[in-house]
Amino acid sequence: MAWLRVGDTFATDPRVLALNDPAAPLMGPACRGFFLELAALSANSSTDYVITRGQINLAGGQVAGQLLRRCERAGLIRPLDGRGAGRRWKLIDDAPELIHIRLAAEVAWEKQQKADTQNPEFQVAAWLRDGDACRWCGRVVQPSDNRSARGKTLDHLNAGQRATGPDDLVVACRGCNGRRGKEWLDARDDPAARADYDARWQLRPPPSPLIFIRSTVDQLADRGHPVPAGAVIGERAKLFDTPTTSGSEVSRPAPQAGAAAPARSTTAPDDQHPTNQVGVAAPGTGTIGATHPAQGVAAPPPADQHPASQAGVAKPNADSAPGATHPAPAGVAAPESRTDRIPTDRSGAGRDRDGSGRVGSGGSPPTRASPARPPDPPSPRTASPRRTRRGRRRSRPGGT
Repeated sequence: MAWLRVGDTFATDPRVLALNDPAAPLMGPACRGFFLELAALSANSSTDYVITRGQINLAGGQVAGQLLRRCERAGLIRPLDGRGAGRRWKLIDDAPELIHIRLAAEVAWEKQQKADTQNPEFQVAAWLRDGDACRWCGRVVQPSDNRSARGKTLDHLNAGQRATGPDDLVVACRGCNGRRGKEWLDARDDPAARADYDARWQLRPPPSPLIFIRSTVDQLADRGHPVPAGAVIGERAKLFDTPTTSGSEVSRPAPQAGAAAPARSTTAPDDQHPTNQVGVAAPGTGTIGATHPAQGVAAPPPADQHPASQAGVAKPNADSAPGATHPAPAGVAAPESRTDRIPTDRSGAGRDRDGSGRVGSGGSPPTRASPARPPDPPSPRTASPRRTRRGRRRSRPGGT
């Protein structure tokens, strides 16, 4: 499609600044708008920077002649041949940083190129011949990729000429297709540059065996064409890169031989938990203390001691008789027995508490087997009043 591009430095260009007139402050903005409107009309009609008398009158109105003379003096417009209504002018075309208009030949070639590359017959024949590998750089391309340089395209062997058959098209990546087209535009008018261009872009033979991406195989199958026998099929184009170019996406380290799986031990016997270390008892499996011997690891506690208790301290809630503790290490005093205390007694021996929590006057402390006296009911005189919705205090039932 035709379009007009205005450079970022348009307002500060010396030729545009020459349009300003201190005596007429509005003349500068009027000339800039007049020039840009003529450029838009030329791009819309694909006249390649050429403008006519009718376009000048449309853009300038009653002051078209005055605006045209100022733009000619600034070097933005130059006259061409013709007289009267057939007279023509041309906008500046050697300053792409100022304005840039696509030529009519470029727009026509883009339309022809799109028609050739989207021809179903040309596509199928080129894909079956070349696979999914670029014929210029040899890299495997990615179908349906419309952004990156690795996207799959069809390139014309003879740039600027329409394709008469599938032999005039080859599979190419978007990067090679774009660079080749740009270099051809720069070298088409220079014989020496054209010879260098032809020597630099040499066509590669199709890969053997052919490489296809899964999406291309599906498209060929939908059109009734299977892939050739012996072809290599992959899910993504990056899987065919070497580890030096693809990094961690392809080259992943394989598991070492003899390495155990993370969730299951291959060396632990039945009486040991897979995640426990050698020489440590497995909770809930077998008999407590039935572990494998290990060098340099302390032996587990015997069967009459809780695995989590320390030496010399009785097991809580143990089934053995009171006072049956394990001997403490040498030089460490054995702690006193806790069997003569109730669970709520935290003050030590010599003080007893009944079921209500009040300290008694004396007597022997109760044992764990002695029944606890039920707590006394609260006194009705000590009941605290509660607040109603209006904020008044009302005594509870039974109070004074």
